[in-house]
Amino acid sequence: MNVVVLIKRVPDTETRIQIKDGKVVTEGISWIISPYDEYGVEEALRLIEKNTGKVTLLCLGPEDAKETIRKGLALGADEAVHLNDPAFEGGDASTTAKVLAAALKKMQFDLVLAGKQAVDEDNAQVGVRVAELLDLPHVNSVIKLDVSEDKKSVKCLREVDGDRDLAESSLPAIITTQQGLNEPRYPSLKGIMGAKKKPITDWKAADLGLDPTTPRSARKARSCKSSTSNRRRRARPANSSRVMRRRRQKNWCAYSAKKRKSFSPNQPNVPKSQTCQNPLAHLAGLANLAYFSQVI
Repeated sequence: MNVVVLIKRVPDTETRIQIKDGKVVTEGISWIISPYDEYGVEEALRLIEKNTGKVTLLCLGPEDAKETIRKGLALGADEAVHLNDPAFEGGDASTTAKVLAAALKKMQFDLVLAGKQAVDEDNAQVGVRVAELLDLPHVNSVIKLDVSEDKKSVKCLREVDGDRDLAESSLPAIITTQQGLNEPRYPSLKGIMGAKKKPITDWKAADLGLDPTTPRSARKARSCKSSTSNRRRRARPANSSRVMRRRRQKNWCAYSAKKRKSFSPNQPNVPKSQTCQNPLAHLAGLANLAYFSQVI
């Protein structure tokens, strides 16, 4: 049984993030595997311990991500594929899913595991998008996983709003994991030393049959569209919101004055001697104010 685990390099949750010139300062940041992805790695290792096969890590990131990949190999994974190309940098969830799907098409697998979301951006979209691009069944937010003896189907227990749902899917499939599925292990000294010798294969955009300029072109198009929207917003009068606010205030004042006049005790059709000094009379909607004042 071959299991592929999608992992992402994210800043350590205890790292202090600093912003400079509108960008995150990456110097001095400690990088880790996304905690939700760790549940996927642990579950893959447990499945392989029960069955024969191998665990392959698939990571998209810069050259520095190899250090994070080594941490996954130290846990017990057999090999890793690193999608490392400048064209992949800065892509959104859609671009990331397309690159990962292109890489999975070149790999042999029975099951793909991934964290339900990454703790840096919290998109919770990549796993679902990859499944749609590959036309594979998908189960999200799984807390229990059972593979059949013939390795052709899998039963998953997942959490939904206020309840739990039991789903069964054929294999191959893509499953996203979350807290409660297992307790991730710590790397052993033997595993750390052995991770240095395990293979990491680098794939570029050309290796996946992708146009290296496509992600950049998409980002450029989105940037141009955003700039056009900003120009449109700037074209509006600077005091337009102020004018609308004053207009609403004026209308409200006129409405309030009209309501006060309608509830005024000095109405021409009602003598002063018969007016009600109790405001509850107006709220009660009694027609005979004089009678109500006599009762009070």
